[in-house]
Amino acid sequence: MPQTSDSSQLEQSPAPRGIEEVQSEGALHRSSAEEISNDVRSSHSVCAVVVTYNPGPDLISNLTLLSRQVEHIVIVDNGSSCEISNVQDAQEQFPCTIVRNETNLGVAAALNKGCRIAVSEHYAWIVTFDQDSKVTEGFIQGLLSDADRIDNLGMISPRYVDQRSMRDLPLPKASPGKLLTTLTSGSMFRTLTYINSGPFNEDLFIDCVDIEYCLRLRSMGLCIAESQSAVLLHSLGKISFHRILGRSLPTTNHSPSRRYYIARNRLYVFIRYPRERSWICQNGLATMLDMMMILLFEKEKLAKLRFMLKGVIDCLLGRMGQQVPL
Repeated sequence: MPQTSDSSQLEQSPAPRGIEEVQSEGALHRSSAEEISNDVRSSHSVCAVVVTYNPGPDLISNLTLLSRQVEHIVIVDNGSSCEISNVQDAQEQFPCTIVRNETNLGVAAALNKGCRIAVSEHYAWIVTFDQDSKVTEGFIQGLLSDADRIDNLGMISPRYVDQRSMRDLPLPKASPGKLLTTLTSGSMFRTLTYINSGPFNEDLFIDCVDIEYCLRLRSMGLCIAESQSAVLLHSLGKISFHRILGRSLPTTNHSPSRRYYIARNRLYVFIRYPRERSWICQNGLATMLDMMMILLFEKEKLAKLRFMLKGVIDCLLGRMGQQVPL
């Protein structure tokens, strides 16, 4: 397996950029797409981009499993406030690049930093991960094998299993084998797709970053496919299940500040992609269900509803980026 040399860097970052600048950057890169495609390491070379923020003790074991399946890992630490010696230790165990942001620039900005390194190093594929996700045996090969059989591929998603409950995590379907959207963690796309579609939208900061990117790819005529061969053990945070009328329904127990970003960014995506009626209907119902579950089962009910309302107002007023501290 080809390996790049280890390196570490500390970058000063500009303010997050919105979708217009994102699209402009994508257009600037398109002229070099053919040049890059001719210079890729190999058609199946894969660079993993892992975003960390105050990572837990399982990080190194998760990265070690991943390092056995990819050529290189880029770790982007998003301004962790705790000791991150476990991130720094990664360089001693497998080929990786570590980028340390002095502050939390948001998920989109962190992903873009990692993806730009993958582009500059001429990897054919980029796969992105959260710090808590754990790959299973043959994960990357499963994604690659399934991707080779799909026309007009924008992104390929694994099947997700919640690490705590070991339940399958359902994703919104567009058609058999095709998804409306998927999660960032474990999803893989060609480097040329990233160049042509533009970077992740940094205006969103956190939440719905993956959804916006999927709908952007779909608007370009590309599909979001679901692999049947790759399974990712994923964590959705402090998820819990409650029975209502014989059905087991989840609550995510997000903080009020996260509720702000979810509400604001969902509305942003509703407005930006009005033709995605199926996704809008599904997420409109999900928003109402979220409110019901908050009122019935979660703590800080009023604070969460107040922050959700603030998120809606800020979206309508165009207040994007980081507006509420996490």
